[in-house]
Amino acid sequence: MELEKLKTDNKYKEIFTVTEMELEAIERLALQDGEIFSPLFVWESEGILVYGYQYLPILKAHSEIKYTVRQISFADWQEAQVWAIEHYIAQPVVLLWNKLEAGINCEEYWLLKEKAKKAHGNRFESPSESEGNSDKSNEVNVILAQKCGCSPTIVYNFKRILASNNADIIKQCRNGNVTISAAYSRLFVPKMPRKKKSASPASIELELTDSDILTAFESHDDHGKQSSRIYATPVDPSPVAQKIATADVPEGSIWIVLHKKHGQMQVVHRNYEKDKGTIHAKINAYSCKIVEQNDDQIILQAEHIPASTTETIQKDDRDFNHMPSVAS
Repeated sequence: MELEKLKTDNKYKEIFTVTEMELEAIERLALQDGEIFSPLFVWESEGILVYGYQYLPILKAHSEIKYTVRQISFADWQEAQVWAIEHYIAQPVVLLWNKLEAGINCEEYWLLKEKAKKAHGNRFESPSESEGNSDKSNEVNVILAQKCGCSPTIVYNFKRILASNNADIIKQCRNGNVTISAAYSRLFVPKMPRKKKSASPASIELELTDSDILTAFESHDDHGKQSSRIYATPVDPSPVAQKIATADVPEGSIWIVLHKKHGQMQVVHRNYEKDKGTIHAKINAYSCKIVEQNDDQIILQAEHIPASTTETIQKDDRDFNHMPSVAS
């Protein structure tokens, strides 16, 4: 089929997000090979180009480049659009944000198809309001997550960001400069006011906020890579050991300390031996990365750093009235 006879439609054209640099790279390769090996897929009965829009400007600019056309039969425009989107989001090189942005156009189609499949051929009607918008939204998010290869929480975060209409953040996500999790933190995780340290050991506070921690982990160049984290040198445990030794800590409690710069966590156990007047602090260091997050929870993956366990013993020089009483 000749290019001049091909019809175009924005419903399909807008699916493909190709940067100028990517287009230049495709063009250089096509000129080098003298051919574009990926076919142009056309809706047979309508003569509309459904898949392969990134090649169209190159072929129009260089008539000598060879190409092939494959014609496919579709029942209607929606079936053609879903087919194009499903093939687009299956490409591993496509950014997750762009997959989700394309995939939301198919949500109703996928939901109806999934409901019909579950009905085993029985008559199916569109979800009613009585089913609850929340349940429908959750089901749609699960389907979209499965199609795009991510978690439903990421889909939820993506939709919140898109609905914010923050043009700058959305542009950075589309270009791959900011992850969906980091963008969500910037827009929706409130910055907690920093608490001042008190001179009293009983009210020691670590100056860390949820928003700071999330941003630090997300922006760290190599967060989550075992090769750079698991063999990292643990953060010096002595400062936090000194703090917990002089703080009024209930028996059985622990401290969890997050080190933003190093992407590490220290879990500190404290034990007081009244008969000897000594305080034991046992500290284990872990490398951390964020698995997922939403308004309600943050999931961290922590891996113990080998040879990072540290134990300290200190004499208790404080007023013993501060120590928990022990039955005689």
